[in-house]
Amino acid sequence: FVVDAHDRPGEVDGYAVYRMTPGSPVADYAVTVSEVVADTADQHRALWRVVGSSGSQAPDVNVAGPAEDPLFLILGGAEPTSVQREIRWMLRLVDVAGAVAARGWNPAASGCVHLQVEDQYASWNDGRWVLEVAGGEGRLTPGGDGTVGVGIGGLSSWWSGYASARTLLRTGHLESTDQVALSVLDGLGAASPPSLVDVY
Repeated sequence: FVVDAHDRPGEVDGYAVYRMTPGSPVADYAVTVSEVVADTADQHRALWRVVGSSGSQAPDVNVAGPAEDPLFLILGGAEPTSVQREIRWMLRLVDVAGAVAARGWNPAASGCVHLQVEDQYASWNDGRWVLEVAGGEGRLTPGGDGTVGVGIGGLSSWWSGYASARTLLRTGHLESTDQVALSVLDGLGAASPPSLVDVY
């Protein structure tokens, strides 16, 4: 289902890709959604209303998406009933300085934190680093006093946005008593955890 751009002939404002699939024993069908993409919130809600219009015959909707999909905010009283399959984030930074430089950063965020990175397999990552972010760019340079100790796994999780600094502190993947440094790290982090709905 496609939403045409009324003021831009030949362009599309949004679309939904879904299909009817076998339902539960008490229902004729289920709806399995592949993608719903829209330019505006109104178009997004309208597309989901189209998907939900099959509710009399297909009360169940199967959706692949992140655990905290914004879709749940527009479902009203509906609740997700089950998670059929979930693979936790897998990521390892091989070049920490290169990864920091290549990552996109919030242009409104800025800060500086001294890190002590532990990496027993990639010696070029192991050691003290100064993380500096400003103007939408980040850099990691050797040096500093190692205020925040973090293993490569914890740093990879924080860099990706999967876990906040305070979460990593609670799970033992990060060590620091500097509350200001922890706040700076959390202020620099991603607004929401990443997700990948494709399985390959």
